Amino acid sequence: MRIEIIPCLQDNYSYLIVDEINNNACVVDPSEAEPIIKFIEKNNINLKYILNTHHHFDHIGGNIDLKKKYNSIVVGYKDDANRIPEIDILVEDNQLWKAENFEAKIMHIPGHTTGHISFYFFKEKLIFTGDTLFSLGCGKIFEGTYEEMFTSLNKIKSLPEDTKIYCGHEYTLQNSKFCIKHDPANLDLQKKIIDIKKKLVNNTPSIPSTLKDEIECNIFLRANNIESFSKLRDLKDNFSVISFGCYNLDIYIFSIDRIYQRSQIKLGFSIHKLVYLHNSSCYRNTPIRSKNKYFRIKFCSQINCIL
Repeated sequence: MRIEIIPCLQDNYSYLIVDEINNNACVVDPSEAEPIIKFIEKNNINLKYILNTHHHFDHIGGNIDLKKKYNSIVVGYKDDANRIPEIDILVEDNQLWKAENFEAKIMHIPGHTTGHISFYFFKEKLIFTGDTLFSLGCGKIFEGTYEEMFTSLNKIKSLPEDTKIYCGHEYTLQNSKFCIKHDPANLDLQKKIIDIKKKLVNNTPSIPSTLKDEIECNIFLRANNIESFSKLRDLKDNFSVISFGCYNLDIYIFSIDRIYQRSQIKLGFSIHKLVYLHNSSCYRNTPIRSKNKYFRIKFCSQINCIL
């Protein structure tokens, strides 16, 4: 098997897992169809399966077009059957999914979303972690709890240290700034940051990482208990606001569809995240974290809100 990394959208990665015997392939988290189609057509690949780690639009945006064009089979978590478009095969925690020469263990890793899973190709020692574990980071907690995310990360941490980590976004350099701020004496981390910068300067993805690297350098995997993890996750949310820039939006805050407050709030989202919030129905009424509190929001009419 070989892995092809396909950049999508602003900073997403989709992955083609190609069986070199017959050129059949799976695609993991197709953010959009066009770049995947271009690669497939250029390299005469047969797209057989679409594997979704979770339901967010930047991970399933290409499902419909790819399935229509290639008649691919969509695989996703059973509890997300109504949130992943065109889903065909429903999988569950600890299940072995096997098709042709592809074989992966399904690991339910909630926290970022309640239905988040990873695909662990144990024979090849590869895991696709979506938005749960990033290189030098972990996902924001949108639907789950701190305890769920901490447990999920420790599930991944229990795998062999030479497991390669393929995550959903190129966030590594930005994540490194948070890690080094809170772990400045970590020599392994210092070396990794140098390597990351060299790769990115050469237009090379920082992915994959290895589990060994993450255990040594990722401050979230180095947290020993739920209390320290929760504190770090809160600090990272605020750190993101400072580092990525803030966007002042006039928003309504809702509780069970009843307005109880209207105010200016700073949200630490990058521009493309705001686009997803604005354009994708899967984010409708999603709890949004701002300054360690959760809100359900509706955008004001002047930016053509989805309600």
